[in-house]
Amino acid sequence: MEALNFGLSTLFATSEGDLLGRNWLKRLRAYDARITSIARHVQRSGKRPRDSRRYREAVADLRGFLRTEVGRVLNRLVVAKRPAALVLERLEFRHPTLSPRLNRLLQNCGRLAIRAKLIDLRDRFDVEAKEVNPAYTSRTCSSCGYVDKLNRPSQALFRCLWCGHTLHADCNAARNIGQRRASPIGSVFQRKDAILEEVVRAFLQRKVRALRSGRTGATGRDADRGCSADPRLTNPYFGKRRPVTVRTSPTPPALAAA
Repeated sequence: MEALNFGLSTLFATSEGDLLGRNWLKRLRAYDARITSIARHVQRSGKRPRDSRRYREAVADLRGFLRTEVGRVLNRLVVAKRPAALVLERLEFRHPTLSPRLNRLLQNCGRLAIRAKLIDLRDRFDVEAKEVNPAYTSRTCSSCGYVDKLNRPSQALFRCLWCGHTLHADCNAARNIGQRRASPIGSVFQRKDAILEEVVRAFLQRKVRALRSGRTGATGRDADRGCSADPRLTNPYFGKRRPVTVRTSPTPPALAAA
């Protein structure tokens, strides 16, 4: 089984740490600039963009690129990994740095391209695909299950404030997607707030231990103040839920005496 996180910065990230289609966003921005420029020129003349042959050809080129790139990446993955099944997030084609026009085109063309390819992989290689709800997979630690929007300090980096686990953000999300394959959390029909409730409850039910001394964040000891900092106290996802007591290792007698 191979879990995939879809993203427009990188086309797919796998649960094993592979980043597939790294130039994806760069190419999309080039298409965005071309299509937007043509659309503006046509609109200034009082016409609709879809009435322009140049505009239709540019959109057709975009569709061709989507089919080719999706097919290339998924073919490579299946040939190299030979997975029995693929687990993907419920696809949402949207990126804040792209224009509303291109995001709309991606929503329509991109979904069709990926779903057509998944059918092709099923027919040719007997690889089944399952979609799960991706809500909070990018903010939840795939190691300990702690969910916090501050776990992701940048687009590419995931660093858990609870356990210190560090990983490429897209690969961390892919691991969470894979874990939801056999979990009641993440049904495509489940509301986002209900998923958050389940993720928080699952974390609170686990045995909680403090991080080793000297590590910042989470429940690790603050080296300067000698106290513990629990990120749940300022985490709105936990709301009024009372944090469980954190068990720390007893201070050695020699250190206590010092």
